[in-house]
Amino acid sequence: MGSLSREPDSGLIITNHSTLALPAVDIRGESLTLDSDGNGYVGAIHAIDTNSWSGPILLHRDTRLALSGIDARLTLSGPIQGSGGLVVEDRGTLRLEESQPNTFTGALVCNGGVTELFKPTALAISSDIQVNIGALRLLASHQILDTASLSLDLLGRFEMNAFSEVIGDLTGLGKVDLGSGVLTVAGSSAVDVFNGDISGAGGELDKLGSNTLDLRANNTYTAGTLVKGGKLLINGQNAGTDYDQLSLTGHLALNNSHLQISMGFAGAIGNRFMIVKHQSGSTPSPFQNLPEGAILTVNNGATLRITYVGGDGNDVELIQLSLPVAPQFSGVSQLANGSIELKGKGAPGVSYTVEANADLRTTQWVTLGSITANNLGALAFIDSKATNYTQRFYRFIAP
Repeated sequence: MGSLSREPDSGLIITNHSTLALPAVDIRGESLTLDSDGNGYVGAIHAIDTNSWSGPILLHRDTRLALSGIDARLTLSGPIQGSGGLVVEDRGTLRLEESQPNTFTGALVCNGGVTELFKPTALAISSDIQVNIGALRLLASHQILDTASLSLDLLGRFEMNAFSEVIGDLTGLGKVDLGSGVLTVAGSSAVDVFNGDISGAGGELDKLGSNTLDLRANNTYTAGTLVKGGKLLINGQNAGTDYDQLSLTGHLALNNSHLQISMGFAGAIGNRFMIVKHQSGSTPSPFQNLPEGAILTVNNGATLRITYVGGDGNDVELIQLSLPVAPQFSGVSQLANGSIELKGKGAPGVSYTVEANADLRTTQWVTLGSITANNLGALAFIDSKATNYTQRFYRFIAP
């Protein structure tokens, strides 16, 4: 059994399996502590019609808010603190507003309705956000902690309403509507994959950080893309699956960004990798130190030429000019315990596969492991099972 109690110094406290019903009320200056998982049917708060609560709120656990019906509204204008999160359910609208920041550390999870953020001088959300169903809507700029991640499921939407926002990681399948706003993505995960549509007449997407942002949908925002850092991965011939491709409408502003290529396969001379596909617009300024026609050597030793007028004339392409550096043996020696030590040279930072065969009249090569060349290109590998064979032949395989 749950309980509702009012303490002189602590305000209203909701615990265990209790639910606070709000049937069109306006509560001002009252503290609220939530430590309940609801009554089994609805969450710790069940709001009907239009409601507001202006006092401070303390979350002791993840708290479900049921906003019953499309006309249900709940405005929380005091600071929300604590170790719990907010889970928004049903079809109504939750608004977080006023001037004091919310500092609760649990996630904001949207499972229905609309969640509006309206704290023009403070943060509304200081934690990660998951929008499964419904919309997260900005009513002011800079409502979300810059490092907070945003994940949008298939039925989730992020509506920016022409405001500006900075977030951490962006992932999922949902939709982002920039309006004419600017969304800056500064993820900390190694790779962010976003399969949803990004739209907005006059909207702009900026990329910060050293990670990889992989946008896989047909995006239609029109003000362009500003890339200030990150990495491009190339692991095969097919754009969007084997290698990263940025597809956009409008211009791409690189802001003197450094292009970092990680190529995980050998490729072939003449291969063309379209890394930026413009539906319209172009890339008017080059990557740092890479003017039109410049040649760059990538991580596996292959060389590529860059062009900003590839594809149908306004796309950025990399054209492969040479194959990766082939690894070479520099020495084979037997150690005191009978193990065989292999030494060689390859491209710095590239991983090579080590294979062995006891009889060259066969094709029975077996993989012994992999080695990565150091910053000087040196390779070293020890075959600890060599004593099990009267003879053994070795080779290094390039990626």
